Amino acid sequence: METKTSNKPSVYELINTKIVEQLENGIIPWKKSWINARWPQNLVSGSPYRGVNVLLLTSPCFSQNYFLSFQQLKELGGKVKKGAIPCPVLYWKDAENGGKAIPRYRSVYNVEQCEGIPKEKIKSVQKIIFSEKHCEEIIRNMPERPQFKDNDKASYSVVNDFVMMPQRAMYKRAESYFGLFFYQLVHSTGHPKRLNRKGFAENKDWNEKPDVTEKLIAEIGTGFIKTLVGMEEIKVKQNPITIERWLKALKKNNSLVIYAATQAQKAVDYILNSKREISGKEDLPL
Repeated sequence: METKTSNKPSVYELINTKIVEQLENGIIPWKKSWINARWPQNLVSGSPYRGVNVLLLTSPCFSQNYFLSFQQLKELGGKVKKGAIPCPVLYWKDAENGGKAIPRYRSVYNVEQCEGIPKEKIKSVQKIIFSEKHCEEIIRNMPERPQFKDNDKASYSVVNDFVMMPQRAMYKRAESYFGLFFYQLVHSTGHPKRLNRKGFAENKDWNEKPDVTEKLIAEIGTGFIKTLVGMEEIKVKQNPITIERWLKALKKNNSLVIYAATQAQKAVDYILNSKREISGKEDLPL
């Protein structure tokens, strides 16, 4: 007797495909600017979405990043606009008998895809004003922060655990300077005395031969911090070679972006000294 197989994509495949599609269109999701729409959150609970869900929900570029499920929309007396395509959000379902949690996804809609929601339920989005002082405070208040040393090139030493950065005066734009600084700090969170990311300590020549997973974690984490401080992405033409490298990595491992985004979220929580419990799962407010 033949066993029937399902053609339905796995959660990993579905989410990975969403990210790959953007890259194939010349867009790097973690380098998109969405500060005006603010961090995505659930309209009803007010809880922020995290990890890979941030990348998934900001991809369509809505003007306000408020989302809700079909059931939540129904309870508010609203309905989905005709032709609206929902966004998937990842969550983890606890397995029976204490087994490994299982990835699942639910669909949510942006408020712009809905109608009939009471106006008082949707708060206006306030733009974050970028300031160097705010960035300096984040760097200064990072727990267990690495040593900082002046150098003509930005880098992080895994062996010595220190961040090397050129002087601030070397950069015409504050965004360029702090963007690089945050990138090195996100990377430094992998150190054993901080988050102790898997395989981090073994890679002694990270700056010369960067591990693709660690590089993706640093890229996504930096993008998250930039949004939180109101830092606009400097518009530059994306290098086709860079995009091709990400495509190759994601097509080879369809769970890579989920893992990297989860670790990036943990890194950002650590740098910001967030009081949230750091877990191995994505958080979902529904």
